Amino acid sequence: MSTPQDLRDPRNSEGEAYRDDVNQLKLLKRSALHVLEVACQSIKASSPDAWIQARLQPNSFWKFDLNGVLNVLDDAIARDIYAQLRRLSYVHKRITQILINADEQGFFPRGRARFRRAVEFGRSLALATRTFAYRLARKPYFFLTRLGMASFANFDVEGYMATSEYVVPAARVFWLEKRMRSGMELYPAERRYEPLNMTRHVLVHNLEHKVYVDMLAGFCYMSPEYLDFLSLTGYLTLSRVRFGLFVEDLRFALALQPERGGRPGRVPSMDVFPVCTEDALAPGSENRSCPMCAFDFGPVYSQDNATEPAVKTPCGHFIGRHCLESWLSHGTCPVCPQPLLSFEDQLPVAAREPYLELLNLNECTNALDEEVDKYLLEGPKEVYDDEFGQLLQSMDELRHWFAEAKVAVIHAVLSADVVYPPGLEEDWSSGEESFEEFDAQEDSP
Repeated sequence: MSTPQDLRDPRNSEGEAYRDDVNQLKLLKRSALHVLEVACQSIKASSPDAWIQARLQPNSFWKFDLNGVLNVLDDAIARDIYAQLRRLSYVHKRITQILINADEQGFFPRGRARFRRAVEFGRSLALATRTFAYRLARKPYFFLTRLGMASFANFDVEGYMATSEYVVPAARVFWLEKRMRSGMELYPAERRYEPLNMTRHVLVHNLEHKVYVDMLAGFCYMSPEYLDFLSLTGYLTLSRVRFGLFVEDLRFALALQPERGGRPGRVPSMDVFPVCTEDALAPGSENRSCPMCAFDFGPVYSQDNATEPAVKTPCGHFIGRHCLESWLSHGTCPVCPQPLLSFEDQLPVAAREPYLELLNLNECTNALDEEVDKYLLEGPKEVYDDEFGQLLQSMDELRHWFAEAKVAVIHAVLSADVVYPPGLEEDWSSGEESFEEFDAQEDSP
């Protein structure tokens, strides 16, 4: 098996193949610029004023809305230019996907900057091709939000990379196909798109929408807006499907026990439990006294009268306020094993707002599902209308907000101040000492 070092060896066949691919990309770039130069000259010959007004150069075709300028081109010339650009864009994408795989494995670091520029040019070439596609279709042109690694900087890069090969949209289509065949509800409130089968050979052999089989193999040309749509669909789908795992990871971080060298568990504040003595004493209430001390519930705490105010746990039990306050470090209800805090209340204060934002964003994403699935099941098209452009914008905003809120929750949980349970303050002078003590205990016979 080849190693990264082997691949960097210029005598290695795979290394030679890499250089051949890079050289082919250079030739593709020259060819594309030549085609665009022909387009410039054709526009100049047809309408010098339009050419001068647009200050048209070969590298202008992916920067501006040139629908008006391109209208001066003869249809036959525009169609020929589009066909050439489309073919070049397809080949460019096929080659860069090979280089992306090598780049992700850390191969060829010296050529990485050149490779990144090649990827950027591929995007530009696709946008130039798109411009001619809209010219031929006489469709109104809408601008695309720039997606890619740069837009995920300081956000969820791992999540983006997990959706970059379009397996997730194909798996989502497969999930929809199975539900439609069996007559099941397409949009259940719970576990939507679960289980999501992302096994390639299962998708290739079972998908009815074969365009997604071609897509997985890289055998079909897709417009830049549809590629963006697939990336956004994959990211938003995977974010929801894996949200339960994300919550479980947060629970694990919050539940680290002191004896294992982790943080102490969070101790709930009594502010979470408002006084509700009147509810406890309401007609028909079965619990009119504290189950811990047997004091009757009353408006004030009194040793002489054996009364104390009542509070209610999330699981519905009435407990004396003073008794519950002394019980808080146990973390569970004194009557049943249910936790005293909801998951939201267990989070550090700084994490609660972005966590609630994540829940809201999941609901907003759910609201787009039918529209997203309509375009998924239709498959890729050459051009789209403004309605599709607005959907892309909404999806990109949700993606950005979701990634931002997710990072905020993680940062707040990992950087939260430690809240010590009663009696443990002196035992937790520093986390480093605790880990050392734990290691020593593990090493001792």
